[in-house]
Amino acid sequence: MIAGWDEHPLGVGCHPIGGAAINQGHAAGWAPVADDNAVDALLSTHAQGATVYDTSDVYGLGHSLRLLGRILAQVS
Repeated sequence: MIAGWDEHPLGVGCHPIGGAAINQGHAAGWAPVADDNAVDALLSTHAQGATVYDTSDVYGLGHSLRLLGRILAQVS
């Protein structure tokens, strides 16, 4: 733990769970990821103490954000 911080220093990169996307005719994203697998992985990282989720509206054209929202609704 970092001195003076009371947050768990575990962060999760959410770009891969955005999956494949096409933007203006060009591939933008990663290989397809099954939503159930992504949600299970996010729930697992939350259970292990993750407090930071690096996501963006461009990760899967918002798909990563929607998946993160699903798990946050379950654990809140």
